[in-house]
Amino acid sequence: MDHGLRSHDATVYDGRTLEPHVAEEDDEDTEVIREAPLDAGLSERLAVPSSAGAIYLDEASVYRPLVTGDILLGPAVPGSTAAEMEYGLTMIVSHPSVMREGAVLNKRAQAAPVIPISGVRKTEWTPDRFDIFPLPLLKQFAGANGFEVANRPWAADLTLCGPIDTDQLDVTSRVACLSPEGIVLLLQRRVHTDTRAAVRIDTLHHVFAPKLEEIELLETWCEERAAPQVAKGGDLVAELAAAALAFEEFLSTEDASGACIGDLLKDDLRRSQARRAIEAELVRLSSP
Repeated sequence: MDHGLRSHDATVYDGRTLEPHVAEEDDEDTEVIREAPLDAGLSERLAVPSSAGAIYLDEASVYRPLVTGDILLGPAVPGSTAAEMEYGLTMIVSHPSVMREGAVLNKRAQAAPVIPISGVRKTEWTPDRFDIFPLPLLKQFAGANGFEVANRPWAADLTLCGPIDTDQLDVTSRVACLSPEGIVLLLQRRVHTDTRAAVRIDTLHHVFAPKLEEIELLETWCEERAAPQVAKGGDLVAELAAAALAFEEFLSTEDASGACIGDLLKDDLRRSQARRAIEAELVRLSSP
């Protein structure tokens, strides 16, 4: 199969020299939707992950808030063709500050269809394509989360982003979650798709850090507050919503120093102070 490579010269990507991909038998796949654009000059502006698996979290816990980079079974992105909808995989691509009001989801979020794309590798990162977010090893990570996904050259097509209703999203249908490393790579590629500007990864990480910390703390809060109720027979969705609301209300309170806990989370120098306050509140709530 012709993958459209224009050169066999080594290319430097984000300080690392990578040999151009020559298709291996395992990467061949006749069931693809389209070919991703290839341009070394554009692609070399984009960062690459430390390893193919580093873009994922090991577990897609139902107690983790829905957030950027989550891959779910549906819903279909409006405007998708029948061929694109056939695979039933969708990735959330909105920045968390856009898709969430604190701990609560907005009514809509941006998403992209996840489809097999020619030129994308199944088991290694594909550095020489753009306008997509490659998802190597998706079969492996989805399987670890209890979902059967075919072994195909998966990627999120960032040119086909569209709004989806968040009330259609279900944490129990989440196939995989991106890691912090994966999320900033996704945000960089999305900006590049729309503008052809490559925002520095360290800049994205700095801007994203407060929201990422909030998401991690909300996940811990839900594990501590919602999980015990679900174990007793409570409804997962209702318990998660109640826990998120309680978390949001706590962020609006002040700690012992008189500072708003939500504001502390946004402050690089005082974020640990917010973390300690939240941990102390969870201990207090768990005490008999």
